[in-house]
Amino acid sequence: MQNNDAAIRWQRRRFYILALLAPLLLLILGDILLSSTPVYSTPVYSTPAHSTPATPPPPLTPMLHAITPAAAQSTEDEPRPVRAYLTVGLLADKPDETPVQHYCPPDDEVEAAPGEMLVFCYQFFNDSEITFTRHTIVDIFKVILENEFYVLTPASGVQAVTTMTLSATRTNVMTWTAYAENGDSASAFDTAVVIVPTLVATATVGQTPGECADAVRLDLLSAAAVEFCFRAYNPTPYDLIVHRAIDTAGNELPLPDDLTLAPGETFTITTSALVTEPVEYGVVWSAQTATRQIPMTSTAAANVRVPHIKVALTFARNGGDCRYDSLTVTPGTQVVYCYAARNDGSATFQWHRFTDKSFALDPPFSAPHLLPPDQAVTVLITRPLTVTTTSYVTWYATLENGDTVSNTTQGDVFVVPPATIEVNALFDSEDGKPRIGVSDVAIRLLDAEGDSQTRTTGNDGIARFDDLIPGVYTLSVVTSSLDSNLHLVSPITLTTSVSARATISLTYVLTGVLPIKPLYIPFVSG
Repeated sequence: MQNNDAAIRWQRRRFYILALLAPLLLLILGDILLSSTPVYSTPVYSTPAHSTPATPPPPLTPMLHAITPAAAQSTEDEPRPVRAYLTVGLLADKPDETPVQHYCPPDDEVEAAPGEMLVFCYQFFNDSEITFTRHTIVDIFKVILENEFYVLTPASGVQAVTTMTLSATRTNVMTWTAYAENGDSASAFDTAVVIVPTLVATATVGQTPGECADAVRLDLLSAAAVEFCFRAYNPTPYDLIVHRAIDTAGNELPLPDDLTLAPGETFTITTSALVTEPVEYGVVWSAQTATRQIPMTSTAAANVRVPHIKVALTFARNGGDCRYDSLTVTPGTQVVYCYAARNDGSATFQWHRFTDKSFALDPPFSAPHLLPPDQAVTVLITRPLTVTTTSYVTWYATLENGDTVSNTTQGDVFVVPPATIEVNALFDSEDGKPRIGVSDVAIRLLDAEGDSQTRTTGNDGIARFDDLIPGVYTLSVVTSSLDSNLHLVSPITLTTSVSARATISLTYVLTGVLPIKPLYIPFVSG
């Protein structure tokens, strides 16, 4: 027993000696950094001046520490060989005179706006009798350091700092693993919380005045009064103040001037409306925290459907896709009229009929067709046009009970005199001889809508693009059509604009060697 007591006393003396020598060791170390990586990107280690840490887990200053066994174990049932602490704060709160690599926020929780720059401080204390030489730090976002060399002797500490931004509330979990030269390792963990305040708005709709329903969509068989309900919920640990609620129409909904939403509380407001056609009615709810006045916004909307049909008229030229709300063509162009109806209401339609007043001789379209909600039907009619025409379309849809719903639209087709672009492909012999036309050169024409067509030059070296509407066109030589001995002097691509009735001439100049064409001589028998 006496030998054991002597051993214990010797261990205590050794720790006291180390504690007394710690300040001297820190002075010798000076401002040695484990990394010279630039600030604000990769974490760096630092060795600030000595201070004595309080009982864990107190806020720790960004420095290397000599930790006494009593301080390390005062709140622990069992002594730990290593300890790690993770703190977080706002970069804006850092004292100006403190370098970022020396700054360690005092808390493990911070309130931050989305995108606000944060500082995470990772600290590690060696309470064992092992000297660690390699360190790996990992959190939920990334690997902070991997197998980084740093000699961490017993009863000392070290820290790393990194910066980042977050857009939502997150709990960061840090793992620090230290390795000794003999392969031994020890790990410690800690967490820090970044709270990005949020506001949750919801919208529902029903038909009971003054009460909130649970549905976000209401289907009606006819026009009726409804009750919209908007709720604002505070999921953050801070009071929310300065509330505003703006509806879809831009009107401000009445809220109490002193409205304060405590954490976990909900505020509800209802408003009535007469709905005669499908409507999506919503709210933009804004507030700010009472602590840092961080603003936040949330949106929500509810839908009401009644029997309704939506009609559209689009056009295409020469059998193309119907994608134009209005169209410009030349006389005689075959124009495709696309009459489309979409059931954006609450009930299925059984029968359909539509008329286009601009074509009085056309019989009105009428046919049975089941059209459930959110489905569409399209009818295509092709007509050659010679004059500008405005169509006035009315679509009638009939319900199972015999009620009819209708809607109207209109569209324009403008007929204008055609324009022409003439392209010349000329060979320049560079010996003073007159230029001659080059045949079989392919020219591609691209219009402003992205449609293209290709013509090939004839024996005279000319390619013509007729029946063009006014606009801007881009022409380009299809280089694969050129003989290998021919070379373009002009740019491959040319751009021009044309107006009605105009003829525009463009020239491509080529050099090199003209291909020899075989001469055809008819065979005459004697």
